[in-house]
Amino acid sequence: NTQRLLYIVKIIYFFSTIAAGFSNGYIGLWRLTTISPLLLNVRMNTKFINVYQHFFAHYNAITMIAFVPYDKSRFLASASVDKSYKFWDLEETSAPQSYIKKGIVSNGAWMMNWPCAILSFDDALG
Repeated sequence: NTQRLLYIVKIIYFFSTIAAGFSNGYIGLWRLTTISPLLLNVRMNTKFINVYQHFFAHYNAITMIAFVPYDKSRFLASASVDKSYKFWDLEETSAPQSYIKKGIVSNGAWMMNWPCAILSFDDALG
């Protein structure tokens, strides 16, 4: 019996949606305003919201995740220790819309006034 720990590496919030990047390369999305009985579980005075979308995004821990504020936040950018930066369409997550492999991304952000991402790389690790 082996136990596997899963860590949330990055969390971002955009309007009523929370996105989290995990140490196993998955990305999960939660909608805080959901009223779906399939996603919302109420126990006593506490509400538990289940993830409404999750997908395998990277082969290693997510180090950067950002909503792209165009077309009702339909797009998401992510980067990882696996040396890749990916641009996702959240309506079709079977493959990224754009994929760049350069180096280990240590952090990054999507620019609100200029349609691009700013990434920082850790060149010491490879």
